[in-house]
Amino acid sequence: YHYVLLQLRGPDGVGVSLEVDHIIPQSIFESSTLKDKELKTHNLFNLALLPKKENISKGDKLLKLLPDDAWLKDQVARYTSIQQKDFERFSSAKSIDDLKVKRKKVFKEAFGRKRDSLLIA
Repeated sequence: YHYVLLQLRGPDGVGVSLEVDHIIPQSIFESSTLKDKELKTHNLFNLALLPKKENISKGDKLLKLLPDDAWLKDQVARYTSIQQKDFERFSSAKSIDDLKVKRKKVFKEAFGRKRDSLLIA
């Protein structure tokens, strides 16, 4: 619903499926000493519906370590609302609170102004 409100089209390409994936991978949190890491790992702000293309997916990779595939990086940026230049910034468990702040703004936009404009129309 979030993607519909933001008017994001489905992934580019033929035969591309989607999967819910962690923006900051689960495995990064396993060795973390963060408080409430289980809650933060699986929270909505750390999840995104991402395209999965045969042999090319984000999987358990950090954003900064994505394969050198322009299509994948573009799609990940589109569906996470994180610009490629910020992939490094959001590639550690320590950045989870910054990710929450960033994604909270995106969710507020979708479920606030965008949703209201559709209901009023």
